[in-house]
Amino acid sequence: MPAELKPATPPSPEFALLLACARAAVNPSVGAARVGELARSKDLDWEKLLIVGRKHALRPLLHEQLKAAATGLVPPAIRTRLHDVVNDNAHYSLRLTHELLRVEAALRERGVHVIPYKGPVLAATAYRNFATRVFLDLDILVPPAEVPAARAALLALGYRSTPALTPRQQAALLRSNCESSFEHQELETWIELHWRIAPVQFAVEFDVEQGWGRTRRLALGGGEVRTLASEDLLLVLAVHAAKHLWQRLCWLTDVAAVLGSEPSIDWTRLMAEAERVSALRIVLITLHLCAESLGVALPAEVNAAISADAEVNGVADAVMADMYAEAGETSSLRTHRLLLRTRSRWRDKGRYALRVLFTPGVSEWALLSLPAPLAPLYPVIRLGRVAGKLLRGAVRTPAPLDPSARARS
Repeated sequence: MPAELKPATPPSPEFALLLACARAAVNPSVGAARVGELARSKDLDWEKLLIVGRKHALRPLLHEQLKAAATGLVPPAIRTRLHDVVNDNAHYSLRLTHELLRVEAALRERGVHVIPYKGPVLAATAYRNFATRVFLDLDILVPPAEVPAARAALLALGYRSTPALTPRQQAALLRSNCESSFEHQELETWIELHWRIAPVQFAVEFDVEQGWGRTRRLALGGGEVRTLASEDLLLVLAVHAAKHLWQRLCWLTDVAAVLGSEPSIDWTRLMAEAERVSALRIVLITLHLCAESLGVALPAEVNAAISADAEVNGVADAVMADMYAEAGETSSLRTHRLLLRTRSRWRDKGRYALRVLFTPGVSEWALLSLPAPLAPLYPVIRLGRVAGKLLRGAVRTPAPLDPSARARS
């Protein structure tokens, strides 16, 4: 069996209760009693609980589990606010679902092989309830060759690229990054157009066209879309969580929800595909975190693979320590060191380091607009920016995740 994760710092009463609610959602028969026990704690700060729930994008789940296991213990004002959050999230999710169908149809008309994932699709397939999962934008995945057609379709629908990019920058972004953001100001809707599942420095070589061949049809909001096969979805969710160092509990509950809703996961295929695209350690870390924090049961072959790779437990232990300590921010140096540890091959570690240091992106282009003849200087600018961050110990703090947060940012 894999080693048990034991963070040195005990969780706060608020995070402990949130975690218990997440565990109860995975396994109600054993989790409900713990929710009631923690809700009785005299040290519990209900206002802070709302803040922690918002940070981890789990306030609807918090409301659901408290209502089931501790409704008489929740102060009326807190209960009302959680109820309002759920209602607001349900309305917002329904609106985004209708917009997704409009966008998907427009891209399909232009011959784009579009794969919606996360957002309404994940809420419908894994959670069975649009009100339970919080999401701010719509994520769609297309083959790299079809990005120009997808972009044109979004512009025709009234979306605009954020930030605005020149054709040269768009081409560079397509080569080096994994996504581009679009905003519809009138609808207050955001779309993340993906053509990879991670930036190139991660060296995760997921083939979107092959993924399309494994997609399945999904009835959604009165329409129909194609979405990722369960094994591909788990792989994509694990990589997404790793990109952000698993800093939000919601990214683990997403994986747990997929596992709970899909009893026929082909574990052999999932592990083989993760190995093929150089993401096996990332998947194992994610599954280990789900097992240890949420009580997800894993098959013997997965537990054996986790036990065979010491770095899986080491990275997972560091992640849980940060989560328990509610650090809220991570230095750039520590971030990159942890992400390097998610790469199992030295070749991938080297690619990660070189690409982080020398691959320019939107930040460099926004900092200084160079004419085409001087564009080769952007990697030098990138190196200077990254070195400065590492030397200063610059921090990044994850933004709050709720339907109104993006509009305020």
